[in-house]
Amino acid sequence: MSKLVKYFIIISIILVACKRTTTELSEKVIIETSETVSKISKKSSIINVANPERNYNRTAINKVFHLKKTQMHSEALKRGQKENLKIALFTDGYTGKRLLGGSSYEFDHVRSAEYIYNKYKSILNDEQIAQVVNCNENILATSTKINRAKGKSSLETLLSNSEKIKVLEINSSLANQAIKNADDGIKRKVRELLSQ
Repeated sequence: MSKLVKYFIIISIILVACKRTTTELSEKVIIETSETVSKISKKSSIINVANPERNYNRTAINKVFHLKKTQMHSEALKRGQKENLKIALFTDGYTGKRLLGGSSYEFDHVRSAEYIYNKYKSILNDEQIAQVVNCNENILATSTKINRAKGKSSLETLLSNSEKIKVLEINSSLANQAIKNADDGIKRKVRELLSQ
């Protein structure tokens, strides 16, 4: 076994030990550890290790997102049936209004896939990032108008525009709660994946 592989194993053991003794790793520790692991992985040709220099790739994210949307639609159909509707019933995650199947709605990542990918690509592989991006707390249904207005920008950017909030009828406290829930869910999922 080469020295680099041994160092990688030692760092991995230390990282696991640290994760078990704390409930949250600081951003600094994550970044420093991921940089070290990345350097070691490049030198030792370890294949399935995260690489901070790889380009944004949605392939794995889209596969998991498709499954999540199917699951969410199935749950919405059950909610609709409980109200004697023969269509899916959602609640808009940013307005609180009802969204009925057949109306103009979309599934949205509260924190964008690209943002999460770039933030965690140094410590997670593409399949792990797909799980983080598509954690339950980071996906919600919203009107197509809101999703298009948000685009690739952060939700905070949209919320900073009072005119758009008014026109799109966004409930600011509901949207801010969606941000908090997404951030908490993302951190939880990252901790879970790193502890495996």
